[in-house]
Amino acid sequence: MADEITAVLNYSGGSVTQTYSVAEYVDYVLSHSSSFTTRVVDLVSALADYGHYVQPFLSVNNGWRLNDDHSVIKEVNSYSSSVVENARDAVSGRAIVKDPGSSQIEKVTYALNLESETEIWLYLKVKPGYEGTITASIGDNALDCILQNDGRYLIIISNISANKLGDIYEIEVT
Repeated sequence: MADEITAVLNYSGGSVTQTYSVAEYVDYVLSHSSSFTTRVVDLVSALADYGHYVQPFLSVNNGWRLNDDHSVIKEVNSYSSSVVENARDAVSGRAIVKDPGSSQIEKVTYALNLESETEIWLYLKVKPGYEGTITASIGDNALDCILQNDGRYLIIISNISANKLGDIYEIEVT
């Protein structure tokens, strides 16, 4: 969110280049807050805070070095530990639960793809030597289990509309 991206528009008469970053947008909105509704200012502040707090998590998971590989987005609001605890308690029932039980699944990883179509990607790594089949379903709806080059299986839940992002998906893998 703090990194700059460069957009280039090419057209028959030439091209236009503009550099942007979410951090610059946040700074602009907050420094011109009287030009925006309170709701927009609050949303932009929350966006900045989300970026600030998620960066350490993403850097550990992706092997990034903050201030080296990626710029750091500044925190807008400072949150007390009780606010953080209350937020964590409020979402605890929505956390991902991975219960491999006594199955042949060694590891489960996942991703939320927020591109043009929202998808949940679930990767399964089976224990060494397992040669059986892998099936997955949500209720009675079977899901494809695609064997990847690295030996993991990929399960994709596709076409999740915005109003369904809060839904809970229970995936059964056998």
